[in-house]
Amino acid sequence: VRGDDLVARLGGDELAVLMPGADVDRAAELAERLRAETAGLVPPGFGPGELSLSLGVAAVSGDAAYPLELMSRADEQLYRAKITRNAVGAPQGPDYMAESMEQVYPLGDLHPRGPAGK
Repeated sequence: VRGDDLVARLGGDELAVLMPGADVDRAAELAERLRAETAGLVPPGFGPGELSLSLGVAAVSGDAAYPLELMSRADEQLYRAKITRNAVGAPQGPDYMAESMEQVYPLGDLHPRGPAGK
């Protein structure tokens, strides 16, 4: 994450990163890096591969640039990612032109599958 990004725990196993001025591609790259690095973690009491991360990426600009809309879009992408688990869901297509985005917001769920997460 960059120095101006905001990382927060929303509650439970939900985390968020607010990335002002970033585009969708940059946010998706960060989300993928976070997912891959999490997959390599082996906390005490867990075996290799027992920790995964699903992330949803969203971006908004103009009239849609308010927290509720941003959270809603990120949550939608998160649920897309959860279908396969340990994945990144990001908007695609012409409605999400990266150069026009003002706020980008990866939202994620941590999935422990070891003794504590069964």
